[in-house]
Amino acid sequence: MSNPKLTTLDSIYIPVKERTKSMNWFLQHFDLIVEGDHLKIGSTELFFLETMDETTTNFTTSAWQQEEKHYEMPAFCFRTENLRQLHEKLINGNVRVTEVISHSWFEEFDFYDLDNNKFKVWRPSEA
Repeated sequence: MSNPKLTTLDSIYIPVKERTKSMNWFLQHFDLIVEGDHLKIGSTELFFLETMDETTTNFTTSAWQQEEKHYEMPAFCFRTENLRQLHEKLINGNVRVTEVISHSWFEEFDFYDLDNNKFKVWRPSEA
């Protein structure tokens, strides 16, 4: 009998105001695959669900950056191989992004979708 454990992240549910508009926005800015009523990043499915209240996937924490007591944390972090190129593409597409931050072993930036959901993008630094 196999060990009862989680094996992968299957789906992400993103709250949005207009499902079709949000899906098209993600298709415009990222190289994603359309699969039926959702998009795919690798084997992970992205579902865009219209919310009935004013909510995002973001939450506030003081546990991420020491200098910020009220850091707006994204619930999801994507990985890319071409972080700087993606950052530039999003800027050119008028997407709200933060500056690229370089750490000792990785680089990161954040972006916001049409509904103010915040997402983090990162990649390991080259050796």
